Amino acid sequence: MKTKLKIIATLLAAAVSGTAQAPAPATVNAGTNCTATADLRSKVVVSDNSAAPVIITQTPSPVTPLGLGTHTLTFVATDAAGNQSAPCTTTVTVVDVMPPIVTSVTPSKKQLWPPNEKMVPITISATAIDNCSSVSVRPNQLGGRWGLRQRWRREM
Repeated sequence: MKTKLKIIATLLAAAVSGTAQAPAPATVNAGTNCTATADLRSKVVVSDNSAAPVIITQTPSPVTPLGLGTHTLTFVATDAAGNQSAPCTTTVTVVDVMPPIVTSVTPSKKQLWPPNEKMVPITISATAIDNCSSVSVRPNQLGGRWGLRQRWRREM
């Protein structure tokens, strides 16, 4: 009879599931394809009443590409007896840190002032590309017009 009681007590002790505490929110940089993966399982704090290893699962999976923006990650710890912790969550934010690239800048006139050395109005067209979003090119405006800080003179 004593042996049976010991086995039941051991089974009851093993059935008590551990706890998992989610890591702090994280930010990851997007790659050239505007996505990132996030594996935060190693940052989950777990406590369990057994010495056996505890496996932490993450949803979405650590290899799932996450797009730009904030995503919720859910973690569950499972001990060797198959007992699971209550789910815990954190957020991961994927950010675009790659700046746009200016691909061309074209003035409306090839010659900026005529032989009489008077300034002439021109327009500048520019194009740019970005890996994660559309790009608009706007002039740095001074009073609604492009401006030159310095007047250049032709040396004779």
